Amino acid sequence: MKDDLVSIIVPMYNAWPYVEKCLRSLQEQSYKNIEVIIVDDGSTDYGSEYSDRIASEDRRFRVIHKNNGGVSRARNIALKKISGQYVMFCDADDYVDETWVEKMVIMLKNNDYVLGICNYNTMQNNEVAYSVNYQSDRIYNIDETYRDILRIGGCQGFSCNKIFRREFLDNVIFDEELSYGEDLNFVTDYLSKCPRNARIILIKDALYYYVQHRGSASSKECSLKKRHEQFTAENKCYTKFYEKILKLTNDNRVLGLAIKHLVNTKVEMMTIASALKDYESLSTYKKERAYVLNNIISYVKFEDYSISHMLRIVLFSFFPVLGKFWYRND
Repeated sequence: MKDDLVSIIVPMYNAWPYVEKCLRSLQEQSYKNIEVIIVDDGSTDYGSEYSDRIASEDRRFRVIHKNNGGVSRARNIALKKISGQYVMFCDADDYVDETWVEKMVIMLKNNDYVLGICNYNTMQNNEVAYSVNYQSDRIYNIDETYRDILRIGGCQGFSCNKIFRREFLDNVIFDEELSYGEDLNFVTDYLSKCPRNARIILIKDALYYYVQHRGSASSKECSLKKRHEQFTAENKCYTKFYEKILKLTNDNRVLGLAIKHLVNTKVEMMTIASALKDYESLSTYKKERAYVLNNIISYVKFEDYSISHMLRIVLFSFFPVLGKFWYRND
C-alpha cells in the first residue's frame, strides 16, 4: 500500500545560500512520498533560480513565485495548494534530519494523535547552541501541550517542529497581521479544531535544525531599537493568544503561563522604551502598565525564568524608567 502523501511548505525570501542545504535535506528524506511547495516571496537573490532548478530535477518539488508579502501570506498561499493527508513546515534557512518526515508520520499514522511534535536543535555557527533535553517521548492532552509550548525550555509554538493532520486544518490560517508569534496562534487555532479529548505526541529526538543568524531578533547581537520592535510584536501576539486561550481552557497553569508572557513582554517593551528615551511611547503605555501591576502576583506564581530575571521584571514593573540604566543602547 502506498504511503500517505505529506505536504511540506517552505516559505522563502532571500535565503541564499541557506536554502540549498534546506532543500537538499528535504530531497534526502527517508520518507519519499512528499510534495514540497516552495513559496518564493519576491526573492532577489540566487535562491529563486536555485529552487526552480530543484523543481525541474525533482517532480516532488514545485515553486510558487509571488511579490513580497511576508511569511504568513506565503504559507497561507501554499495551504490552499496542498494535496497531502499530513502537513509540515520548514523555513528556507533551516534544515532537517533525514528521518524527520518518516518518524513524525509513523507516530501519527499508527496512533490516534492529532498533532506530532519533535525536539529541535538551535544552531549557531554550525554548532548546536541549544536543545531541549527530553528523556523520552511524551503523550499530552491539549492543555498539557499548551503548558509545554508556553514554558521556558519547552517545545515552543513553532510550526516547523510539528506535523498536522489536514482534516483539522479547514479555515486555519496564519495571521498576516502578526510579525511575531504567528506560529503560536496558528497552532492554537489548529488545536481548537481538534476534539477536546485529543492526544498529542512529542518525540524526544531532535529532528529539526533551527539556524539562528548573527544579528537576528532572537540573537544577543541585536540593536535596542530592534528589541523594542520585537517585544512590541510579541505583546500583540500574546494578547491575541490570551484572548483565544480564555475561550478554550480553564486550566489555571495554562492561563498563568500566558499571563507570564504578557507581563514579561509588556515590561520589556516599557523599559526598553525608557532606555531609548522614547517618552512618546512610554506615555501611551498606561494601559500596559496597569495590566502588569494587576497581574504581577500571577507572574511571580507561574514564573519559570531565573530568579534574577523575575526580580528585574518585578522591579521594572513599578519603575520602568530604570530601564535606561539597565539596557545599553547599541
